[in-house]
Amino acid sequence: MTNIYVLAVSDLPAPWTRIETYDGKYLRTTTTTASHGSTGGASQHRHNIPAGTSGNGTYLNTASALKLAWMPIHSHSTSQTYSSYSNNDPLYRTYSLWRMDLTTWETSYGTFPVGCILLATATVSCTGMSRYSDGDGKLIKLGTPGSTGGRSTHTDHTATITLNTYSGSGSRAYGFSQGAVAESHGHTATLSSTSSSTVMPARVQTRMYQVTGSTPYTPPNVVCFFDDTPSANWTSCGWSGRFIEGADSAPTNTGSDSHDHTSGALTSSPYVAAATGEVYGSTPRQTTVSHTHPFTPTIDSESHVPEYVYLCTYYLNTTIYPPKKKAPMFWW
Repeated sequence: MTNIYVLAVSDLPAPWTRIETYDGKYLRTTTTTASHGSTGGASQHRHNIPAGTSGNGTYLNTASALKLAWMPIHSHSTSQTYSSYSNNDPLYRTYSLWRMDLTTWETSYGTFPVGCILLATATVSCTGMSRYSDGDGKLIKLGTPGSTGGRSTHTDHTATITLNTYSGSGSRAYGFSQGAVAESHGHTATLSSTSSSTVMPARVQTRMYQVTGSTPYTPPNVVCFFDDTPSANWTSCGWSGRFIEGADSAPTNTGSDSHDHTSGALTSSPYVAAATGEVYGSTPRQTTVSHTHPFTPTIDSESHVPEYVYLCTYYLNTTIYPPKKKAPMFWW
């Protein structure tokens, strides 16, 4: 038995049955009925920040004064770490999901009840149907109809990056008895936010229609969902692995399932040492004992695919009419 599934903004009459199994999940398309009902995705993501190397510490161009604290110019290796998590919550509007037996629908009904929301692969014109603009700019999420939320971009990753221990050594300068001491030390660098990146996944933007009254037929190009191969009246949309966003346009693919960020230049925590020494003469680019390091971390790309359920999409390739009522029989 093949079932036909539709979205709705209100309760539908029997024999339509409400499916609540996937509430809380975003609708993602598949071209394979065997995948219909499969779930995946994640509620949040974080980014890998790979190991690297800091910039050189703050330094003096020359050292020509007495009792100047310094150490050899140096950088630090940095340890791999992860950013904090951020939610995978793209912009959405919620709809309930309903189903009935396809054969029953095609042979006994042929039209959809008031409250149904139908996608379309082309402009649809039919009495009792109107374009549904409340879904424009938002993805489809299953649940109690009418809720909205989510966001299109985010910057809310943080991290603390370790600049590993540097073990340099100082030297005496020109025979003076005191030399600057290069103490073993490390730093940290704090990432408090990142550049803005999207959380809107790869999606198809397409028109949505609402059934607002009695319809004389179901026109071609409306899109429904199926858990098994439907009749020859239906053709696969070819939408594979894409979420759906309402839009006043013919089907248009856009977006990506992953993103990265940039951090901008960070400044490490300061290292402050008590060591001092006498240095005389011109010694270029000596690092001050009390110093910081510049550091710009790399932030790797990561998936932002939200929790989803696969639904298999087909569009109607013909006009479906409701069955004609038989005239009453009279016997004399």
